[in-house]
Amino acid sequence: MSDVFREVDEAVRQDQLKQIWKRYGWLILGVGLAVILGVGGYHAWKGYRADQRTEASDAYADALQLARIGKVQESLDALGKLADPTDGEVGTLAAFAQARVLAGEGKVDEAAQIWDQLAASDAAGPSFKAAALVLSVQNQMDRGDAAALTARLQPLLAEGQPFRATAMEMTALLALKQGDEARAKELLTQLSTLKDAPASLQARAGQLLQAIGAQ
Repeated sequence: MSDVFREVDEAVRQDQLKQIWKRYGWLILGVGLAVILGVGGYHAWKGYRADQRTEASDAYADALQLARIGKVQESLDALGKLADPTDGEVGTLAAFAQARVLAGEGKVDEAAQIWDQLAASDAAGPSFKAAALVLSVQNQMDRGDAAALTARLQPLLAEGQPFRATAMEMTALLALKQGDEARAKELLTQLSTLKDAPASLQARAGQLLQAIGAQ
């Protein structure tokens, strides 16, 4: 009889984990990364504009404006002519913008292909490579293979890596999705006290720990 109770208790526990995933799984989407990428993109673009006032820079600005006013396809067409994940300047920024617009239109697979190309390109630089990897994984978390996505994030968990805190949070959520509560608790506990982690991520880590009964 005790075995039956243990099975029931475990089933309830797994159901709680599923509910936590549904509630918090997408909490990271668009939070933190959008700000970081926006600031990084602005500074990169500012430097590029200062050094390279070319037709390409104006075309990039025009393409972004098309997206802002709702002319999505025109924006994608214009960005497609500029986007080049192997280009460390405007081509990289245009590729990021193209992927963002595609994801906004629900074309996540197409966006992920671009992010994956950026993540594999040395031209983008380590911070942009890491950002592209995080964005690719982030937009596939709800439907992709959790184990495979976790493996992709593993390199970003090392100390000193760009977006380490975000990668820790995402890995913890993927662990919950797989029912690995111990791993999730371990990562969230580390994140809640990580010195260089944004305060918002630290706070969310604490909230998730409370949600799974770790505090």
